[in-house]
Amino acid sequence: LKDVEVLKKMDRNLESGSEILPVGIKKDGDFKKTSSVASEEEFQGMIQYVRSLLRESGEDILRGKITVSPCKVGDRTPCDYCEYGGICQFDLQLKDNQFRYLKDRKPEDVLERIMKKTGMQSGVSSENPSESLLKEESEEPSRKNQKFSGKDGEQHA
Repeated sequence: LKDVEVLKKMDRNLESGSEILPVGIKKDGDFKKTSSVASEEEFQGMIQYVRSLLRESGEDILRGKITVSPCKVGDRTPCDYCEYGGICQFDLQLKDNQFRYLKDRKPEDVLERIMKKTGMQSGVSSENPSESLLKEESEEPSRKNQKFSGKDGEQHA
């Protein structure tokens, strides 16, 4: 949180430069611009956004939507460090296996978008904030409505 007193309790060396927290304090006691801190309202917006992502993911799983769909930002992918490649079998040589390309954004821009999508800022509200934010992040067409064949031979969303 964006509270110097709380952060000082988390790291006694905060004023001389924290090796634990991504935070810096200026001589006037304010946070350095590079500090990774959030106000109470911003933190609540992030919580609401993550909850909507979890709810959406759970609903997708219950509907049988389990497509392999990793994202890519620049040249970085989660596949670079994933230990489950042998299980998911993501392979770009397969027609249906494609990355979702995301724009590389500044943290403050992402936070601003989350706050707008969750209705925590500017009076903007969204019934499903995670879906609309992710759609706007994607540079390539979404495969959200992609169909696949289940074990029963039926087409599923």
